[in-house]
Amino acid sequence: MPFWPDNYPHKIYASVLLLDGKIESWKVGQSAWRGIGSITAYWKMDRINDYEVKSACWLVYNSKQHNQIFSTDSANWFKQWPVADDFYGAKPYYTEKGD
Repeated sequence: MPFWPDNYPHKIYASVLLLDGKIESWKVGQSAWRGIGSITAYWKMDRINDYEVKSACWLVYNSKQHNQIFSTDSANWFKQWPVADDFYGAKPYYTEKGD
């Protein structure tokens, strides 16, 4: 079977981990986070029950669509939430201010 990105059509998922309506962690790939138990990128154990996971899915039919999800569409989907003030790592999108 060919490597996943060369096998069309296929699905691409974006997932976000939210705390107080702000992005704590995120990912884009061939699977979605199914809940807090499927994530290792959280650190506020005292707030474990306050986390929320949301996901989106795109079906792509060619490499152009595939690349667009990673470069544009997923970032636009993430923009509905602000990034947490204490966020660490690569952000899912950048603002005009560059942050």
